Amino acid sequence: MCTLSDVEKSSQIPHNTLLSTEGKPVMIKHFTYHWVVKDGRQTTFEVCDVFEFNENNLIAKETILYDTHQLRLDMNGNPLDF
Repeated sequence: MCTLSDVEKSSQIPHNTLLSTEGKPVMIKHFTYHWVVKDGRQTTFEVCDVFEFNENNLIAKETILYDTHQLRLDMNGNPLDF
């Protein structure tokens, strides 16, 4: 089983920052994550962080969306155990 503490190096490649088309206080950050774990395995996967802001423009909620298909293949079928 691979856990978050097994990640030795990570980097991000940002792609898009998106705002709500409905005028809601929501922003989405889209990026590619690259991980190298301590045993040398590597993986690259897509992520979107969805931020919802309150009336003071502070983050009220964050939802993280991972495309885990490649992640699970690269980690020998074991999903990360958060």
